[in-house]
Amino acid sequence: MFGSPMKRSLPGLLAPCVLLLACGAGRTPAEPAQLAASEPPPAVATGASGTTESDGPVAHAVPAAVPAVADPTLEIRLRAEPLERTITPVVEVLGGTARLAKTIGVEREVNGHFQRVTGIASLELRSDCQSRAPDCIELVAGAELRPPHWTGMLGDAQCICTRCAPAPAGTYRFVLHTCDGAQQVESDPFTVGAR
Repeated sequence: MFGSPMKRSLPGLLAPCVLLLACGAGRTPAEPAQLAASEPPPAVATGASGTTESDGPVAHAVPAAVPAVADPTLEIRLRAEPLERTITPVVEVLGGTARLAKTIGVEREVNGHFQRVTGIASLELRSDCQSRAPDCIELVAGAELRPPHWTGMLGDAQCICTRCAPAPAGTYRFVLHTCDGAQQVESDPFTVGAR
């Protein structure tokens, strides 16, 4: 009645498949995530053979952007080592692998709260004064990084001071962030005196 399966042509067999792929069962590529969020998933039952059967098209949810989550294995210690008129930030990775943003933030205590100090140019997690730091620095457990010191000045405040002025006397701390922004690390407070 339908003819022999051997006599069917290849284009005749592929046409229904191409039609299903082209139509996408009436959904656009952006709709699966919407379907997953707004409708219950299609009913799926397991047959006696162990295979699954569905009474509708199966939508595959597209994962939404997930906020950065702090790594529970990551342990970083940030110290401030004063030496004469300068302060050296020291980064130690005690556990996990740290991916740190290059900028070393400086905060000053004002009325019992730390506030970001503006006017400090390019205080970075770089290995020396001749090179710039990459945007993200990766350090493994056991690593220690001693970037060039902070001069305690505002302006060009790392390595040399060509255009700078003394930072106001007060209590300060260094601040680092992971590259994904999920974690912040602060040093213990230290004092900067008037110059």
